[in-house]
Amino acid sequence: MQPTSGAAMVILKPIMTLEGPVPGDYYHISISYFPDGQRMISGASDKTVRQWHLQTRKEIENAPDVDEHEVYLVAVSRDGRWVITVEGHYDKFKACEVETGIVKTILATGKWFK
Repeated sequence: MQPTSGAAMVILKPIMTLEGPVPGDYYHISISYFPDGQRMISGASDKTVRQWHLQTRKEIENAPDVDEHEVYLVAVSRDGRWVITVEGHYDKFKACEVETGIVKTILATGKWFK
């Protein structure tokens, strides 16, 4: 398929590489940025959620209590207070309060998945 007239080809170049534990054969990862622009959270199919400091490009910490299932999605609340993860077969949602480490788990059941 040829580009339409006036369309430009964009080549993305990496501006940063984060180095941490190698997830092996795991293939998907989700990322979300904190509103301060200094940190990022990542979740992966190796059952990990990690917080990263973007200036130093180093892992800050593993999020507590997130290791039972593959992590399909991570999100940070607008105020940066909460990190939300979606785990398992999209049937477990966790909300972790960043400052205190308090984790609330919501199990999705019933008509949502039928």
